[in-house]
Amino acid sequence: MLELLGSKAATLDGRLRDGSAFSGDPVETLSKTLVDHGHNYLGKELLYSGVTGEPLEAYIYFGPIFYQRLKHMVVDKQLKSSTKVSHHIFSTVIKLPTISRID
Repeated sequence: MLELLGSKAATLDGRLRDGSAFSGDPVETLSKTLVDHGHNYLGKELLYSGVTGEPLEAYIYFGPIFYQRLKHMVVDKQLKSSTKVSHHIFSTVIKLPTISRID
């Protein structure tokens, strides 16, 4: 939550911000930056319907945030299985010879 508030403030004033919880910028400083640029001090946004143009009944808390993909995906681990391959037609497990194993 603090990272999102910091990244939103950073995009508005163009300064680098620290979004960590322990040594980052204080919430008051980030909120003041948002208010100075005409936004809600908590970072909430009022969205409007794309169909009717009316405002939605809830405030939405969104903004740019860092996302890191998990490196060890299940599909990768399944493809690296070195001894057995499942055959979808027969629903059986086929044992591969050592030479043709997928590494």
